[in-house]
Amino acid sequence: MTGDELRAKLADVGARRRTALAAKKRASDELAELIPLAVAAGVRPSEICRLTGVSKQGLYNFRHR
Repeated sequence: MTGDELRAKLADVGARRRTALAAKKRASDELAELIPLAVAAGVRPSEICRLTGVSKQGLYNFRHR
């Protein structure tokens, strides 16, 4: 690969990474709002973890955010 090809590839990967990080932040913000509502509605923590893919520690962190 030439230097120009590598620069183009790096720019592409960087843009995709920034997009992914922004999407992760939006999803995390949404989870931070939904998790306390789910707990209050009686959804068990283990079920929340299963449905969201969040670990038990992550669930705790979201609840105390």
